Order: sequence, then structure tokens, then C-alpha cells
Amino acid sequence: MQNSVDAAFCSSKENECYVFVKNKYVVVNYAPGGKKNQIIKGPDNITDGFPMFVNTVFQWKIDSSFDTEDNLAYLFSGDQCVKIDYSPNSPENARLLEGPGPIIAMFPCLKGTIFENGIDAAARHNTDHCASLFKGDECCVINFRSNKLFLSTQKITIYFPLFLGTVFEGGIDAAFNFNPVNRDVYFFKGRYYAHINLGNGFPTRLFINGYIKLIRDEWPALRSIL
Repeated sequence: MQNSVDAAFCSSKENECYVFVKNKYVVVNYAPGGKKNQIIKGPDNITDGFPMFVNTVFQWKIDSSFDTEDNLAYLFSGDQCVKIDYSPNSPENARLLEGPGPIIAMFPCLKGTIFENGIDAAARHNTDHCASLFKGDECCVINFRSNKLFLSTQKITIYFPLFLGTVFEGGIDAAFNFNPVNRDVYFFKGRYYAHINLGNGFPTRLFINGYIKLIRDEWPALRSIL
């Protein structure tokens, strides 16, 4: 059975992203508008690029992640969360800033929600200091700076109506926002991915370069890890 993308986040280096599958990861040139066929680094074991994850749950699998700014990212595995400086220009200097610790210790606003015990996918939101979180067929938006819910938990299809009737309506495996200004996001589910522009608000989402496509056709750089 083919593997699926577990997590991804956008690097601060232009057109580069980190993609995680089981205990491996790659850094890929995601080349907006073209096929993603260039591997910058990997496939490597997670602990090769992130040695601070040795002897933690993060060495085996990363469930979700989102980038913020200044080479910072949040990563989730099970009910655990970390904040890291991934130092793309000097990967040997990647370091833990917070955690590992329970998700609700880092994000108390998630206590009592379905996200306190795990997050399937996450992506930077088009609003400053916010991130969209996904679990099962539901999602919410948090402000990771103020530690508050920005938008309450709703069905994915409420916030993303274009996913109604698609493989994405039941859940999302991974996502990342690679252009917060223009609000462009890649979503992954099983064998499929979609490129969406969020427009100026939730009602104006648009599919870019066609509809939902096969990862293996549009992301050849991931074949070695999937």
C-alpha cells in the first residue's frame, strides 16, 4: 500500500518545503506552476536532519506541522508538540525552542477540543499569527501568538466548501501555505493533492491549475519517499 504524506511545512528559503513520511523526510523545490521534481535534500531519517528528536516520539513520525516566521515551526506527533528553529541555511544548528510536551500545554485554547490528543494536518492561515488545524472531518483556526481560538471547530466543508464531495471532505493528511500574501495552500490526502487559493475570504476559494490531481504525477520528487 502506498504511503501518504504525513506532514509538511514551507521553508523560509524560496520555493522549498519539508515533507515528512513515516520516519523519513525530504526537502523539495515545490516550483509553483510546474512539476515538483527537484529534491534539495533527502530522503533522510528525521533524526538525521533533526537530531534533537532522538529518543522522542518525533523520531518515528510527525503527524502535522506548520511554519510561522524567522525559521520557526510547530510540529505535532500524537498528543505531543514542539516548537523548533529548523535553520534551513545551517541545518546542523536546528534546535528545540519549546517541548516536547502535551499539545494543550503549549496551546491551552485546544483543551476540551478534538485537537488536544492529536492533529492530522495543519497549515499557516491567511490571517497573521493564525494556523488552520485539521482532524477527521473537522477543522479550526487558532492564533498561535495569543493562544486563542480564532475560528471555532467546524466541518471542513464549512470552511472549505470546494472540498464537498471530494476525498478531502472526510479529512486532510497534510497541508502547507506557501504564499501567505496570495493565500496559496497545498493540501494532501492519500494519493491526491490540491492547490487552492483562499482569495480574500472563505467564500472565494479557487482551485489552481485544474482540480484534484495525483501526487505521483505532479510531485515526482516524492516518489522516493512514498
